[in-house]
Amino acid sequence: VAGLSPMPVPSHKGMMAPGELAAAIRKKNLHCPVPRLLCLENTHNRSGGRVVPLALHRELCAVARDHGLRIHLDGARILNASVASGVPAAAYAEDVDTLMFCLSKGLCCPLGSVLVGSREFIAGANFARRRIGGGMRQAGIIAAAGIVALETMVDRLADDHANARYLAKHLCRIDGLDVDLETVETNMVNVDLVGPGLDTARIISLWQEYGVEVSGRPPSQVRLVPTHDHGRTVIDEALDRIRTAMDSLVG
Repeated sequence: VAGLSPMPVPSHKGMMAPGELAAAIRKKNLHCPVPRLLCLENTHNRSGGRVVPLALHRELCAVARDHGLRIHLDGARILNASVASGVPAAAYAEDVDTLMFCLSKGLCCPLGSVLVGSREFIAGANFARRRIGGGMRQAGIIAAAGIVALETMVDRLADDHANARYLAKHLCRIDGLDVDLETVETNMVNVDLVGPGLDTARIISLWQEYGVEVSGRPPSQVRLVPTHDHGRTVIDEALDRIRTAMDSLVG
């Protein structure tokens, strides 16, 4: 739809090095796509919800500007980053052209995201949405839930972060499981399956038998994400079931 050809840049636990970004930006070449856009993400999903610090964010944006690139921030969980770091979300928005954040996920709306940009850009985005068949007459229903979320659910994201750290700490004590606690900065817990013969598909199936649903990160990782619906009592129950499931492998 966008007509873009992606070029991933390596990162270390979600942190992209400015020098590596600069090296990855090709000079104009007849045989290659012309660099036009830098896409960033904060928090970084695949690295376990890590927060990209504002200083690093600004360095990356400066590299992009030096090479004439526009910048889009995938801020699906930017409010998690803001709560965890104490940095206002607007500070991250200052250096980018466009930003998206979700009203669902930690804010707990049933659906909906917000696209942020200049008036001209939003007008173009609305036109593009119509061109590919998008539209909803009753969008105010989604917006009403979004307003409630923004007014009442942001500060309590800190509870999700505390629950994620609690969950991660106790998962590490179960044989066959490990968590890199350094990466648990917000509401995600990526669990490494370190026991013999363990893989993502096997653990997802096993834990389902005990009433615990998780998402997979093949080949040997699963992910758990505490939200408003998962208080400490629910998390303790889940931990008990996971312990029992893992014990069944050696019972």
